[in-house]
Amino acid sequence: MSRWGLDNARSTALLSAERQNRGMGTDPLGALRKLCFALPETTERLSHGEPTWFVRGKKTFVTYANLHHDDRLGFWCAAPPGA
Repeated sequence: MSRWGLDNARSTALLSAERQNRGMGTDPLGALRKLCFALPETTERLSHGEPTWFVRGKKTFVTYANLHHDDRLGFWCAAPPGA
């Protein structure tokens, strides 16, 4: 069961619609990439098999997280404690 109490196919369709309503479209990686490259001195390369963005090619600030290749998708980003 999904967070909406629906079967997986239906919840996937609802999640896609929810993303579109938030302006994310159907390509969350593309949207994340666009946000990261809007920041100065950003570079991208693979780290641990996932797209990762760096400041000045050194310090990681965002890592895409799709290692499970299931319905869980996310990203890790630098933030202060409690954020």
